[in-house]
Amino acid sequence: MTPRGPVRALVFAALAAFGATALPARGEEAPAATEAPPVPEPANVVLDPPLMGYRDGLYLRDERDNFRFYPQAQVDIDLRGAFGAGGLSEAQGAALGRPQLGLRRAKVTLAGDLFKHYNWSLGTEATGVPRLDASGLGAQGLCAGSPRERAPGRDAVRTDLCVRLTDTWLNVDFLPPVQVMVGQFRAPFSLENGTDASLLPWAERSLAVRGFATPNGEDVGLAVWGAAPHRYVQYAVGVFGGDGPGRSGMDGQMDVIGRAFVRPLNTQGPDHPRVQVGASVRYGQRDPKRVDYDLAPITTGQGFALWGPGYVDALGRETRVLPSGGDLALGLEWRVPHGRYALQGEVFYVSRDTRESVRGAESTNTERLGTLSGGAGYLQASAWIGDWFVTGEPGLGPRPTEVYLYLPPHSKRVGFEVATRLSGIFAVYEGASRGGERRVCPRTGDAGSCAGTDLRLFELSASGTFWKERAFRFTVEGSVYFTPDSGTDQNLAGTPETLLHGADGSELVGEMSSRFGVTF
Repeated sequence: MTPRGPVRALVFAALAAFGATALPARGEEAPAATEAPPVPEPANVVLDPPLMGYRDGLYLRDERDNFRFYPQAQVDIDLRGAFGAGGLSEAQGAALGRPQLGLRRAKVTLAGDLFKHYNWSLGTEATGVPRLDASGLGAQGLCAGSPRERAPGRDAVRTDLCVRLTDTWLNVDFLPPVQVMVGQFRAPFSLENGTDASLLPWAERSLAVRGFATPNGEDVGLAVWGAAPHRYVQYAVGVFGGDGPGRSGMDGQMDVIGRAFVRPLNTQGPDHPRVQVGASVRYGQRDPKRVDYDLAPITTGQGFALWGPGYVDALGRETRVLPSGGDLALGLEWRVPHGRYALQGEVFYVSRDTRESVRGAESTNTERLGTLSGGAGYLQASAWIGDWFVTGEPGLGPRPTEVYLYLPPHSKRVGFEVATRLSGIFAVYEGASRGGERRVCPRTGDAGSCAGTDLRLFELSASGTFWKERAFRFTVEGSVYFTPDSGTDQNLAGTPETLLHGADGSELVGEMSSRFGVTF
């Protein structure tokens, strides 16, 4: 046998042994293939959520989730009081110095989803808050477009209770980064304006936002908006009527309003600090032939107008200040959360053209053309005890209701938030800067007797709020408003004491309030 003989014999023996074990014998069936073990369902997924129930709010849906319905409600009841308002007559607003228990807001919203790509909301709100001009004139009522009759020195303070539409829109969501919303909703300008009132640790938004930068809050329009994953970039831009809620397209002009913010640390995931910087812009025009509503007053949280858009001139005529011409606003925002603490702020520049007209002849009379312009801003710091940020993130703007039924419900969270805020307005009102009759002092109504044009107002507030998620809140808040040199030519703003004693009056007015709120 050659040397290759033994090697060939060993190879044949190995093949025979493998065939005896791997191949079935004649007449035997091959063994069945082993089935792969079933993949277990993830432990954190709810496979069959109920068709109706409560998950951060009430919901009702069909089996395929083509239809969802979310009935929602919000009720805010305030106990209010003020100091530094003593001595006012009933016509001047003596009620401001007395404790008052009143309804601030009662809101009912019907919202839902259709075929997972269409979202809608229909809301109505009853609101009530007193208003008074520092000049002693009654400010225009809260119900936009329906001013009440009044005379100088009469009906100066009154609580307006009005019902209006709010959060009424349709949203189309086929591509999350590019969605379209049309209807009436909060305009995409300012971080604080983009935060729902039910999430704020304050009774009202800051003096700078509500009184100067964006007094209308809501508007009617169409916006394109969206966000990148983890919201490290979010934007919204659109066209709006510019006249506020209830005054859609009075003059046929449109405002362009936009806001965007970035979270540069969130590109790596949601667990990184959500440091945020952003900007807002608004520009539009007001047609003086068609716009006949007053400029918004600058008020305290309880409604006293530290500066009102009107005065009684030397002839005894009630002269009002109305929007007319260009309206430009720019804003910068930032927010720095760290653990249980957060620091946020905004600064604004506003230039708003105006005109003055005698009451009752707004559509046919213009005495003079002017400008209200200047800067404003606020700085806010907050800290949490217990669970942190149980109300969610601020400044996300109007958006469809998000209810995650296919995830297990989280435990109810409870927290106590302590916050402080400093806000201010540094502006000038020049009533005849763009032409017309000679300038009249808005404080005294005399021609040429008022050298000052400044509007300087400050607000210092502190609050403590108990939160059970966003469903229940109880807030105690104190605010002090400061109008330096009020009652003189150096400041057109004023306090109740200024109304009584002129330059000898106090430059301070304080307010205390508590709020009990329920939202579901």
